[in-house]
Amino acid sequence: MEMYAILFSCPAAFVATLVYAVLLRCAASLWPGISPWFRGASLVVLGGLGIEVLLWSQIGAVSSRRLLGPSFELGHLVFFFFSIPAIANLMVLQRRVPFLANPFVASAACAIFAPFLATFHYDVMEALFGINGTDGPFSLLFPATVSQLV
Repeated sequence: MEMYAILFSCPAAFVATLVYAVLLRCAASLWPGISPWFRGASLVVLGGLGIEVLLWSQIGAVSSRRLLGPSFELGHLVFFFFSIPAIANLMVLQRRVPFLANPFVASAACAIFAPFLATFHYDVMEALFGINGTDGPFSLLFPATVSQLV
């Protein structure tokens, strides 16, 4: 089932990023002052993703969660959801290479990156919570019966 999600992340990222990039370009032309803020926030998000990937590759997701606590999961979700828009921001709002600022080019780049990000997300979540969400080192243990809750 996850394979379908990873497979469909490419066209979904392309379409969503194309709409976002066109709206971003319009907003940046109306309010030029937002460009530095968006670029700065994008650098923070992609820098955080880089640090997370570095931690994951060196000590793994479980050890990273043990080291950073619950903030690791929050950070992971923030980086997961905002990495694609961050790439689009940096491409569309840059002025050096006009070809890269094209919304179609930015959308294609994001669509290429999306399956890698989705695969990374699945790996981290399965390492923390297990394949079923109940057998990982940080999964919640549910009581055997509802009467134990009362």
